[in-house]
Amino acid sequence: MGPEDVAPALGVGAVKAVQQVHGARCLTITDAGQDTGTEDADALATAAPGVALAVRTADCAPVLLWDAAVPAVAAAHAGWRGALAGALEAALGALAALGARDIRAAIGPCIGPASYAVSPGFEAPFIEEDPCAATFFRDGRFDLPGYAAFRLARAGVTRIAQAGADTFAQSEHFHSFRRDGAAAGRQISAICIAP
Repeated sequence: MGPEDVAPALGVGAVKAVQQVHGARCLTITDAGQDTGTEDADALATAAPGVALAVRTADCAPVLLWDAAVPAVAAAHAGWRGALAGALEAALGALAALGARDIRAAIGPCIGPASYAVSPGFEAPFIEEDPCAATFFRDGRFDLPGYAAFRLARAGVTRIAQAGADTFAQSEHFHSFRRDGAAAGRQISAICIAP
């Protein structure tokens, strides 16, 4: 299943995705005709009805954001690199530029802290950026969904839901790059404003 398969399921005319690069760029979509397929970014935002925004993940955290009152939506791909670089804050900034003020977030299935073993020293740039990040490193493991929620809360998001699903551990339901390597498929997470 690719982004193009999402449109009929959501009842929209267009699904936009980008070339995800584990960075912090957010692309704002202004209309259904905008070409995004060759854009390097890790988040998308829009206030255009009938345009779905999609991210693909296989252990990284998909984060869907919305403000129903504006309305405006965003989708972000937040692996450890993108989350540390500011992908979530970039998406929030793009939503704010669209007039969003009461942003809610949902963190989808991603690798869970029990499955995410990291090497010694991995935590250093996180703690250097914010000493509070030390909370997300325990016994050589990293809590990616917890860290994503922390970044969102630190940026002012007060309503954050977490799927609580571990893509690595739940092989019958999810693709996992760490478990299956480069051959791993991808989950697609999408959000839209109803047409």
